[in-house]
Amino acid sequence: MKITCGWWLLMVVVPVALTPMQSKENTRNAGDITLVVAADDTSATEAMEKSARDFKQQTGINVAIEKFAYALSMTKAGEDLATKAGHYDLVIQNTGGLAKFATEGSIYSVDELEKATGRKADFESDLYPAAWQNLSWFKGTRYGYPLAANTMLVVYRQDLLDNAAERQAFQKRYGYQLQAPKDWKQYQEIAEFFTRPAQGFYGTLIQGKRHPAVWFEWLNFAFSYGGGVMDKQRSEEYGPIVINSPQTVSGTEFYNSLKQYSPPGYTNFTWDDAGEQMRDGHVFMCLMWSDATKSLGVRPRIHLQIE
Repeated sequence: MKITCGWWLLMVVVPVALTPMQSKENTRNAGDITLVVAADDTSATEAMEKSARDFKQQTGINVAIEKFAYALSMTKAGEDLATKAGHYDLVIQNTGGLAKFATEGSIYSVDELEKATGRKADFESDLYPAAWQNLSWFKGTRYGYPLAANTMLVVYRQDLLDNAAERQAFQKRYGYQLQAPKDWKQYQEIAEFFTRPAQGFYGTLIQGKRHPAVWFEWLNFAFSYGGGVMDKQRSEEYGPIVINSPQTVSGTEFYNSLKQYSPPGYTNFTWDDAGEQMRDGHVFMCLMWSDATKSLGVRPRIHLQIE
């Protein structure tokens, strides 16, 4: 079993407002140009902010990055593109927005930019072609490039995993050695073992708020059980609906069963709370986005009584 929900890459798209800046007829000095970027508030965006300083030194062009939470980022980008306000020159967005923006004709394709500027990217041969085409192309046309590759990981307490008393108790109860889970059955049993409400400690955590977090977390279970939403190969395709298949139902039922091992209030948890609960020592393990693991900081160490 592979506990991920696949690649989560951001696409770079360029709204119409960029045309005057990139035109060959543009006679302004580079120092007069400021590229305004809309992006999710993620570690990838933080890295881009650092790169922007080097970019300015090399080109003289200013870069202003406006960061928003996940849902608000899409809203801001969509509003700017729909109204043709032209506030943003670059939009860095989850690939889910590509079909909408491309269908509405509110973004340039890479072909159009190459024709307008007479320049071509020199890094395309370095990209993973399948990931690039699946995430940044729409109906055979290039609209951007991958910016980040994030996946969901199982994050767990290594100190408790190595604790001799915990290992002995787990072996006695379940008949095998305590270890990082290799499948969902082990995940459930380990979560059950470490759930100790009287001590304010729980085996896992569910990101159950009505928020994109619950969607991405649920996909791990739907996919790993052989289900999903649609049976298709590319994001732009339409395929048979499988969200009500026995496989998806089984994955959903298992996901739902983990609520009993999650701290109270899980219906208000998102990916931010996953990091906070792990960091504060309330949870043994949970699913977390790879770019959020830096928020864990120092590994928590707390004393637990084996029940």
